[in-house]
Amino acid sequence: MAAASIQAIALTVIICIRYHRSLRQVEDLLFERGIDIYDETVRFWSNRFGPMFVAEIRLTWPQVFVATSIF
Repeated sequence: MAAASIQAIALTVIICIRYHRSLRQVEDLLFERGIDIYDETVRFWSNRFGPMFVAEIRLTWPQVFVATSIF
């Protein structure tokens, strides 16, 4: 896989996870950046690579936030 396509996948998944946008909104945002993909591709990438991104974020998340409960 080319570096550009890896960056496109990462950008797509981060937008979906971080900003909670719909598939069509993510498709439109990426089209404005010059990446022409379908909303089904966004769904596939989010379902396939999303859990990996979340797991990586949780590993780097400070343990203070994990161990503390607000209740």
